[in-house]
Amino acid sequence: MKNEIKVLLTDTHWRTAYYVCKSLANKGINVIGLKSVDSIYDKSRYYSKIITVPSLETHLNEWLCKIERIASNSKVLIPVSVNTINLVAKNRERLSKRLLVPCVHVKQIAMATDKLRTIQFMQDIGVPVPVTFAPKSLQEAEEVIKKMSFPLVIKIREEVNISPIHRYGIAQNMDQAKNLYNKLSLLQPTPLIQEYVQGEGVGISMLCEKGKPIALFAHQRLREQMINGGPSTFCKAISSQLLEKYAIKFAKASNWNGIAMLEFKYNYSSNKYYFMEINPRFWGSMELAIKCGVDFPYLFLQWIIGNVDNDTCIRRSNNNKLKYMSMDIRAFSDSIASLDRKRQLKLLISYLSEYLDPTLRIGTIGKDLWVTLPELSSSVHEFFRMVKNVI
Repeated sequence: MKNEIKVLLTDTHWRTAYYVCKSLANKGINVIGLKSVDSIYDKSRYYSKIITVPSLETHLNEWLCKIERIASNSKVLIPVSVNTINLVAKNRERLSKRLLVPCVHVKQIAMATDKLRTIQFMQDIGVPVPVTFAPKSLQEAEEVIKKMSFPLVIKIREEVNISPIHRYGIAQNMDQAKNLYNKLSLLQPTPLIQEYVQGEGVGISMLCEKGKPIALFAHQRLREQMINGGPSTFCKAISSQLLEKYAIKFAKASNWNGIAMLEFKYNYSSNKYYFMEINPRFWGSMELAIKCGVDFPYLFLQWIIGNVDNDTCIRRSNNNKLKYMSMDIRAFSDSIASLDRKRQLKLLISYLSEYLDPTLRIGTIGKDLWVTLPELSSSVHEFFRMVKNVI
């Protein structure tokens, strides 16, 4: 690929956009960020330029017109958020006159962002899934809940650009379940009620060309942002032939084009992986894959311009772990908050020993001064807050 090709990268306020930018810039690619919200990532040394664009949530057509004005045949458009991916897919014919854009079909995105449809799809192709219902009213939800055991999960059906803490919750009893169902119903009608799967979060990420994997990478969540789940703050690369089998089966059955990350829960007692949902976009732990030699952003760019080898599938090359330090310190601190001081201190010593692991890599800390400094500052603040609470 010729490095004079420029990339327009959307949603610069997303952490995942920063990983994409850094990956491409380190390969000598000229990355132009498209900003609609201010963030620390706008100051990154890896962007050659930042251009302010209208918010596509409120000024959709103005956003498209602005992209067309700044586009040229030497640019590739890489959308980051689900909303942007969907908009680009719907307007691919229009944008393709001026840009190279991902060849992703609207129906593919619609299926992937509908959690009920993906659960049903996976079940149909023989992948284990949790028992899931989509009651149409609170009364119907109560009848469903009576047939289930607690805890149970209640989540909105379609992915939107809001924090995970607001997209789902875990109910321990009927009152909590009813309140949670009503709360989520205000965001979207007919939230899903789902069997709670006890186990560890794992994921299998992929880049595909018409159902054929070009790259595969599996990881395990070692710690999550919230006690009840959320994005990983500490994760490691793993090998799993079964996860790869499920990913390949899904890719072939859906004729998947582009990137995705399939989320699972691994239950030790049943020795099963249960499919949870699909992320049809760049994911939060992607930097781990990059550090393990599976550079999804660069491969994705190669795929867009038609420069990939369809005869081989790239897989991980090492066993690295990745920690997002400030997020992880807070997540660990929250996880021990209810324990007695003696237990807290013991776990704190164990936690600090994680930083001695030679396979550990720290995310968002490096040569990028204006991103590294805020992350270090936040990490120090979280650390002293944690130590104060423990000691």
